[in-house]
Amino acid sequence: MATIFDCSDSGALLTGMRLARGAIGRGELVVMPTDTVYGVAADAFDPVAVQRLLDAKGRTRQSPPPVLIPGIPTLDALTEEVPPEIRRLVEIFWPGALTVILPARSSLQWDLGDTGGTVLLAVIAAVAFATILAVVAGLTLSGASAVSHDIYATVIKKGQADSKAELKISRLTTLGLGVVAIMLGIVFEKQNIAFMVSLAFAIAASANFPVLLMSVLWKGCTTRGAVIGGFLGLISSVALTVVSPAVWEATLGNPAGSALFPYASPTLFSMTLAFVGIWLFSVLDSSKRGAQDRAGFVAQQVRSETGIGASGASGH
Repeated sequence: MATIFDCSDSGALLTGMRLARGAIGRGELVVMPTDTVYGVAADAFDPVAVQRLLDAKGRTRQSPPPVLIPGIPTLDALTEEVPPEIRRLVEIFWPGALTVILPARSSLQWDLGDTGGTVLLAVIAAVAFATILAVVAGLTLSGASAVSHDIYATVIKKGQADSKAELKISRLTTLGLGVVAIMLGIVFEKQNIAFMVSLAFAIAASANFPVLLMSVLWKGCTTRGAVIGGFLGLISSVALTVVSPAVWEATLGNPAGSALFPYASPTLFSMTLAFVGIWLFSVLDSSKRGAQDRAGFVAQQVRSETGIGASGASGH
């Protein structure tokens, strides 16, 4: 007997999504809502699961199923070539009611039926919504925790805030984040925000990764270099994304070919800038704090790898 989860209940939706991913990984079928009707899903790279899907829908191999993908980067990975006209269409209408048929990459190890070497690809709005919803709870909690504990209790109150005050600030922050999210949703209701997915990866790779890697592995890294390099990666990744074709042309409506940055992702450039910034400003840092950072690297390395000298847990 199949288990049914109510997608209107956020708790049931998240549980259902986790179990659905596990079921698909085992070669089973999953029924899920789309932006139009209910659909039957299976792992496209599992021939047995694909045949089960065809049997369940009463189809033959002459009616191969479409492949649902999370976004444009996957489109490039699954197809031999994406014509410029198709790329402009998917940048405008995905996720949404647009399905494209393109030559499948010959190296793919799958069997969808008698496809004639092509693949039917789509990004449905419901999948994007469910994915966004799955991370909203975590983002809200992390944002509220950062404001209540890190900013209010640690910075403003200098560690003297009580738990009741922190809880109150956390609740107010959650309410504020919800209001801001709703307002942004209304403002960008008609916009395709698929570029936000690549932007999140670009920021993580350009601002977080270089700072973490350099601070853990390079003894010359200082606080000044890490802060400046991290901000260089953050600002450059956001700025280059805004002037890229996905935002400058597809989202903001500027003429085709007018984007100042010609590439879809800025990570190669913004991450490099972050690494160079961390190295340069750390080398140029002759402050007293910089000397302390360099002197404390060995103790930090021992503590991070063995736990020796680590302080006890703090209350949150």
